[in-house]
Amino acid sequence: MFNILAEPVIRMDTAAGAGVPASLPGVYAALAADEVVAFPALRPHQRHAWHAFLVQLGAMAMHRAGLAELSDDAGEWRRIIRGLTPDWPDDEPWQLVVDDFTKPAFMQPPTCTSDEAKGYSSSATMPDELDMLVTAKNHDLKSALNVDAGVDDWLFALITVQTMDGDPGRNPGISRMNGAFGNR
Repeated sequence: MFNILAEPVIRMDTAAGAGVPASLPGVYAALAADEVVAFPALRPHQRHAWHAFLVQLGAMAMHRAGLAELSDDAGEWRRIIRGLTPDWPDDEPWQLVVDDFTKPAFMQPPTCTSDEAKGYSSSATMPDELDMLVTAKNHDLKSALNVDAGVDDWLFALITVQTMDGDPGRNPGISRMNGAFGNR
């Protein structure tokens, strides 16, 4: 559900218009063509994580595919990004939600068994509840207010928390950090 490689769930402002929806490969194609002006759902504190994600994923995909030049073709980007996850022909690693906990979802590792899913206690009903704790302690940015969230709001929050948050106790098991006082 919400396959970011195939579904246009990321809103972009371009020279052609505001809120233009695109898939992740469409975002890369638009960036390569220098058409992107902004991502309206991207919050200021999420910019670094989004940029780091795009650069790292794009570099890995191009390296794996043996490419040296950026493409402005979304189909080409879809092909090379899928090349990073050949064991998952149904694009599970690129879906924000999967029904089977033993399969990966976007930035969410799989469990070994369905019984392990019972141990998950953290849930969020709005993307700003999932977002980084440091920026969501109801000081400057209020949490749990994004009631009209789009899929891209969830995408940006997930990328930010998985890239920059560490393990503050509320969201245990974040894959990129080894502790609450991580190295990022």
